[in-house]
Amino acid sequence: EELATPGKESIEEVAEFLGVSPSKTCKAVFYMSKKRGLIFAVLRGDYEINETFLAKAIDDSNIRPARAEEIKACGAIAGYASPIGISGAFVVADTSLISERNLVAGANREGFHLRNVNIERDFKPDITAEIAAAHAGCKCIKCGNTLEAKRGIEAGNIFKLGTRYSSAMSALFLDRNGTEKPFVMGCYGIGSGRLMATVVEQSHDKDGIIWPENIAPFDVTVVLANEKAKIKLDELKSELEKAGVEALIDDRDLRPGIKFKDADLYGIPIRITMGRKVEEGIVELRERKTGEVQEVRISELSECIAKSRSKECV
Repeated sequence: EELATPGKESIEEVAEFLGVSPSKTCKAVFYMSKKRGLIFAVLRGDYEINETFLAKAIDDSNIRPARAEEIKACGAIAGYASPIGISGAFVVADTSLISERNLVAGANREGFHLRNVNIERDFKPDITAEIAAAHAGCKCIKCGNTLEAKRGIEAGNIFKLGTRYSSAMSALFLDRNGTEKPFVMGCYGIGSGRLMATVVEQSHDKDGIIWPENIAPFDVTVVLANEKAKIKLDELKSELEKAGVEALIDDRDLRPGIKFKDADLYGIPIRITMGRKVEEGIVELRERKTGEVQEVRISELSECIAKSRSKECV
């Protein structure tokens, strides 16, 4: 059944106009393949295509999105396309269409769609394969449980280079039969900026970052809470240096409260405050992660920091 759908090109627009769910529509996606020419991929309207799956299904990793003139050459019109009645395209249908009935698809005529379209009866794909991206609600192919979708950060990646560069550079090895073969290569990357974002996402609170000790930019931050603190600063720095502790010294001419807020925001594991008892050789040590506070003698500071790291200092 052909229906007029003037100006309705997207899945959402068509579904709303006809009063159906996007899952009851067909999505058309076009690619060009060096091996197979124009590829017409068709799947449920509420699904997104997985290009890796598609490339594997057609046995050609060299694919790109098709241009408008390439789509038109097969008799289809972008926004109103379906596999019905077209020629010159290799049709790949997602397996989700096998169990679906009476879908809405393009009529290959601008401003029109078709209702009650069924795979096999109305069009026969060249191949049927899983080409849709996994999404929330899908069943796991291994355990059968329902998949959930959550946002993540790509902290690292792997590039499979194959033998492209090893062949060009004659990087060879002898196999068990004594035959020369090129190395299979790969490279691995970690995005330092993304990795930092990942750590902060997992380790923070309402006040700011909580850096893990092994990647914190400094071991401690030292806050000078009054002018008298400068008298004991050299002694404290000497004690920290003796213990191999790297410190960020906050000697800015600002109120202590501002410095404390900044220290929490920066997230350095330990804050040392040189305050009201500094003339007695006593400073305050505060753990960023737990908020635990204790008073420590400067002469015992390095030992206490070491114990604090191992959670033994009380």
